Amino acid sequence: MGHVRDRWMIPGEHGRRVKGARWGQGKRWQARWLDESGRERSAAFGTRDEATVHLARIETGAPIPTAEGMTLRTYATGWLAGRLDLRPTSLSQIRSRLDVRILPDLGDLPMAAITRTHIRAAVTSWSASGAGPRTVRSTYGTLSQILKAATLDGLIPTNPAKGVEMPRLSRDRVEIPDAAKVHQIEAALPARLQSMALVIAATGIRIGEARGLTVDRIKGDRLTVDRQRTLDGSEFCDVKTAAAVRTIHMGKLAREAIRKHLATYGAGPDGLIWRGPDDQPLRHDATVQAWARMRRKVAGLPARGGWHLLRHYNASVLIAAGLSVRAVADRLGHEDPSITLRTYSHLWPTDQRAAADAIDAALGSSEPYRLGAMP
Repeated sequence: MGHVRDRWMIPGEHGRRVKGARWGQGKRWQARWLDESGRERSAAFGTRDEATVHLARIETGAPIPTAEGMTLRTYATGWLAGRLDLRPTSLSQIRSRLDVRILPDLGDLPMAAITRTHIRAAVTSWSASGAGPRTVRSTYGTLSQILKAATLDGLIPTNPAKGVEMPRLSRDRVEIPDAAKVHQIEAALPARLQSMALVIAATGIRIGEARGLTVDRIKGDRLTVDRQRTLDGSEFCDVKTAAAVRTIHMGKLAREAIRKHLATYGAGPDGLIWRGPDDQPLRHDATVQAWARMRRKVAGLPARGGWHLLRHYNASVLIAAGLSVRAVADRLGHEDPSITLRTYSHLWPTDQRAAADAIDAALGSSEPYRLGAMP
């Protein structure tokens, strides 16, 4: 088992760390470990993260980067093994981007041979194969992270992905189903998933949060979201962000939907409320397939969007009821209210006459505007 040592700061009086004799000299962080023969080895790095990732590669048996003969496929394998900071769902998404797009196009190229031309060609190929702009951008983001890490490891002098042009994101407004469509969606889903659709529409929780919801997280009219289920359904994992940890007050419809579901199917393994037909934890791909089959039965749904459409519906109802951006963001578990506003800004009502009257009242004026000729 290795450890990371700070070469610049040393223990001082009363346990506080102070500048040592090596302050500012060389690389600050040192990874130290024992090799197979029991001999102590070390390597210096500019950041604690780099030193930690290096140790992780050693402890997991992942290849240690060397410039000679290192392909993107080999380096990416080690890089991913060292990403101890990622949630299981994030790891699954990155593996998918690597397996489906990055490695088939670029995996066998030596790290030192990858150029911006290669990356531009890969981005063009991903777009041409039908991947949407957001998918292309997230795939490129993963590739750029890997190449940036390779520069820190000294394999390549600069990140060749830097500055590569991305496809433009659509500025289409989010399309939202109405209440009638929500009930049609509910009725067209398998019986085991119908209550889940209604609860998502009524509370705004994410599909992963719903798959991980257990009976002990329901207390009266309160639903606590503090974990979700991995994509393969095998275990619990952290929610998307710290802001996604929240308590949601449920109305009568959501509470009754959960009560009836439990009365029919009972609680599953780990107390899970919704499970698959085999009574095992619900996998992400099973919910995707169920949604696709439902789409073939329900006409007039927005062209794009899966289970997230039910979250959009929830947000639209909250906005129509007069809730603030902050209140909607908190209920949906958005990390930043700007995400809420960017997604749903077209739903908040505007009233120019009320705004003008409010300004007149505040300034104590009964006269109309005098900023020039008024229509």
